[in-house]
Order: sequence, then C-alpha cells, then structure tokens
Amino acid sequence: MVRARSFIKSAFPVAARFTGLSWALANRYRGRGAIFALKRRAPVWHALANAQATDHSNRLFAVRAQSRDYDEGPSGNYSTTQQIWANLMSMVSGLAMLGRAIGYACGLARNVPLLFKYRDATMVGKVMFLENLTIAKRTLRKPNLVDGAVVECGTWKGGMAAALMEIGGSQRRYYFFDSFEGLPPAGDMDGEAARRYQSAKDSKYNNCTASIDEFKATITRTDLPIEKVKIYKGWFNQTFSDFDPPPVAVLRLDADWYSSTMTCLTKFWDAVIPGGLIIIDDYGTWEGCTKAVHEFLSMRKATEPIRQTPAGVTFIEKSCHA
Repeated sequence: MVRARSFIKSAFPVAARFTGLSWALANRYRGRGAIFALKRRAPVWHALANAQATDHSNRLFAVRAQSRDYDEGPSGNYSTTQQIWANLMSMVSGLAMLGRAIGYACGLARNVPLLFKYRDATMVGKVMFLENLTIAKRTLRKPNLVDGAVVECGTWKGGMAAALMEIGGSQRRYYFFDSFEGLPPAGDMDGEAARRYQSAKDSKYNNCTASIDEFKATITRTDLPIEKVKIYKGWFNQTFSDFDPPPVAVLRLDADWYSSTMTCLTKFWDAVIPGGLIIIDDYGTWEGCTKAVHEFLSMRKATEPIRQTPAGVTFIEKSCHA
C-alpha cells in the first residue's frame, strides 16, 4: 500500500501535465468533479474546432487555450447562447483530456508489478521506467512486429532488460550488449558535464559498472527460456563487428556518450522494422548523446520525428516508408 501511494504521488503530476491541467487547478477542484471545475474556470477553452493533431505522445488532439473573461473586457459582450456553447466546448475538451489522463495512468499502472520486481536493478526513474514499458508494449503488439527482436545497448544490472523480456514474451529473441566494465571515457563531443561526472570519485553508480553475473541473475528472475537470450560482453565497436542484426522491433539505447550512441544507431537503424521503436535513454541528459542523435538523423536524411512521453522518455518510431 505504501508503494502504491508513492507511485500515485509521483505519477499524478505527470498525468496532470499531460492533460494540460496544472497541479493547482486539479487540487483546487478535486472535490467538485472535472466537468464542474472546467465549467467554472474563467479562462474558457474555446478553440476546440481548431484543434490540430500533434505527433508528441500520440495525442489525439491539442486544444489551444485562449484566456478570456466572458463577463468583462472590451469584447466581452457575448450572447447567452455563445456563452453556453463556449462552456459546452470547454466541458467536452475537458472530458477528452481527462480520458487521456485516465488512459495514460492505467497504462502505467499495468506495469507497476514489474517496477517493484526490478527496482533494485535499474537506474531509470519510476515513472520513466513505466513509460518505457508502456510504449514498448504498444509497439510489440503491432502485427508486423510479432517476431521482431528486442535489443538493448547498455544494460547495467538488467532491470530494464528483464522487464522488456516479460512484456515481450517467449516467442521473440533478445540481444543485450554491455561492456560490464562501466562507461568508456567521455570524449570532447560529450561536454564538460560528462567529464565532470566521470571524474567524481563518489559516483553513486561507480561509472555505471555492473558485472555480467549481476545481469544474468536479474534476467533469470523472468523465468523465460534462456536460449532466447544472447548477451554480448565488450565495447560496442568490438562486439558489433561480427554481429549480424536480426529484424528489430524494439531498440533501446542507453549508451550515454556521443561515440557509443552513434555506433549503435549506425549498426541497428536499418535493422529496425518499419513501425518499430527506438528508445534513447540519454537524449537531453548528456550533450554527446543528443548531438549524436541529431547528426545521425541529419546524415541519413531521416524524417522521423523525435518524440517524448509526458515524463520525458525520448523515442523514435521508424517510418513505415523508410
């Protein structure tokens, strides 16, 4: 129960931001019902008719908020019919956003048992861990991806790898790559913050070091057939050289630095099946990873948009026209 309450506290602000409602507004009206709260709110959302589809987070539509007081101001002389219509549009948009928030929260909640099971073997934050699984599960359900492999580059102790295996099932293959010696030295393209992180002697995760035995112990907890799993120990530029990628449904990159991220994208991009998913863990966190993603997409003249979940998980869906 304590864990459940902790999850709700961490997930609710994200859901509130996802729907466009502020925490203050949600808290203010939490006892009155969503429709009543939206109806009484002075800034009325009245641009529903002009709502446009947005790529981010697969949102169904985006409502452009326009703040106007219908009782005051130089252009506030609206007829009763217009006011009723505006309030009705406000309530409809509010219901739609509430539905999206509920769907989002339910999607996260389904994966909470996996979060608790593998929390000790991942560095990914709670909500972002759940979002990784939510978007991966949605991808793996696509009919053309049922036989696609799951690949993770940069595994640490295997918490995310094990969770991906559980949602992917026993019918597909899994490939995991890690040095199991920590991160390679940050380069010039990775920025000062990366070099400062590596030079810190009191790093919480010891330069992201985990042993291959720790990784194996984690994925053994899945009870999936071990013959479906391949583990490659070593630096990416060494282990990739003799590896022929299978068709990939989900590619998850946790490579941190510029060189590592570029190496992974170069190796696996063409192997990702159209409609497949590429999750980039360190995009926006480390300068080098972010640069590598931008430069790779530019070099390949790729048109796929870079998207983010409400909590900030960065991903790309491979174009069906690629």
